Amino acid sequence: MRRVNVGIAPIREDGVKRPAPVPCRVGFVHFVDEYEPFVSVIVKAAISTRTGRFVEPRPFVARTDVEGRPYDFFPSKSLAEILVTGHVEIAILPNGDIVPRHAIVRTPGASIAFVVTSNKGGRVPLLPPYVTVTGDGDSNIGPHVPRIDPAAEDWNFLPGFDYGAFLVGHPRLRCERILPGSEISIEGLSEEPMRITLPDRFARALVHWTRHPMPSDTRIDLDTVHIDLDDERVDLTWRGTASVPSVDPKTAVDRVVVLFPATRELDQTPSENTETRYRAVLSDLPHGQFRYAWTYEDAREGNEPPLPPAEELEMARYEALASANAAAPTLTLAEHAQVTAELLEILGSRGLAVPSIEERQARADVLEKWGFDDFSWSVEERAHTDRLAAVPADASGGIHAEFGRLFVQAQDRLAPPDEQLPSAKDYATMVVRLRVENPRDVLADAKMSLGKWMRIDRKWQAKMLADDGAREEVDGYLDTEEEARGEPRIPEVDDEGRFLS
Repeated sequence: MRRVNVGIAPIREDGVKRPAPVPCRVGFVHFVDEYEPFVSVIVKAAISTRTGRFVEPRPFVARTDVEGRPYDFFPSKSLAEILVTGHVEIAILPNGDIVPRHAIVRTPGASIAFVVTSNKGGRVPLLPPYVTVTGDGDSNIGPHVPRIDPAAEDWNFLPGFDYGAFLVGHPRLRCERILPGSEISIEGLSEEPMRITLPDRFARALVHWTRHPMPSDTRIDLDTVHIDLDDERVDLTWRGTASVPSVDPKTAVDRVVVLFPATRELDQTPSENTETRYRAVLSDLPHGQFRYAWTYEDAREGNEPPLPPAEELEMARYEALASANAAAPTLTLAEHAQVTAELLEILGSRGLAVPSIEERQARADVLEKWGFDDFSWSVEERAHTDRLAAVPADASGGIHAEFGRLFVQAQDRLAPPDEQLPSAKDYATMVVRLRVENPRDVLADAKMSLGKWMRIDRKWQAKMLADDGAREEVDGYLDTEEEARGEPRIPEVDDEGRFLS
């Protein structure tokens, strides 16, 4: 079975330094509607009823569930619906009277009133016979078993098929659409009314095709809101479809990208072109998560999808860099200068072109301290490079000069207390050797990192600028060293520009 790769773009929240993906699960199904092939993307996230923040959602369900969770693996629903599950406390007064709870659930476009009671009182589930809906109708305000399992239809739906067969909630808690930021109120089930505000960030999903240049926006909609009073969470499920532009639908999909743009971000880029509309969010995809989508079989068997192989994961991460826009930096200019300086402190003394195991480990340690690996650091470097490239260089000030100043300060802070300035002769010898020899060998012979050499060179340059005697002394040693060496040898490099021994 061919797995579908999913990339989940992160979001940037106010006051949070690093972008992070919204915890979510992504499902994927192929189906046929009126003889035409389609794909459906299902995204499941959750928010806390206490904080309104995103939390880890529960696994997908594609079978009868004893815990009251709704089916998830439908290709589409005809309406949006709200489900309420959990338990409530029925009070017994000192005289033995039982106090029923008169409750109502409201949201724009839907509402339902019901009574919860018990002949014994105590904690009871929100299920019949404890729940009675006011007026005629079904008394179950939680999920029902769907009338049709899509797998029983072999995911093939003939003309005129009614997707209302996949609705599992109470008819009074259905509406045409649930919008970002909508409020759901529940009164009567607790001492204080419950107000649940849905997030401003709703899921979006792009399907990238193997043989089609433009991705398809599935236009997914929030069609299931499951409020679990016991877990104090709200599971949110979005669903959307895209027509398959290929003869073989099983191999047509290259990957699925899931995004959670804020409504205000989409308002700023109302273009119908998918790449333009989601450009700002897609630029952060390299910071995201990459995994396999859930299948119907995974959900039915209760198994999480396997992790992608390491080489496939690496390919997905590098493919995310194809966005025209670089991700925004996560480090300040000063922090970026500090990390760059720390990396240069370990570069060179053990080999410049081909780092040793020790040097690679030292580099990994520095990056880990700052919360990066090699890939995420390359994303951060690109972000700062684009930031600097977008502003004309100005030696008299501006961001370039500021970065240079911060970098020098960072390097100077890293100098050990006993670091000595070499003699004029030794300095001149190093300068000439670096001009004509492999810098890797020169620094290794001197047991010197590139960062240390940059400090030494900077201090000697300043000393020569301030002291004519020092400049004349170094110039003399440079002349002597160059005469002794004769014609300079041009260092050999390989196809990638690395120095050869």
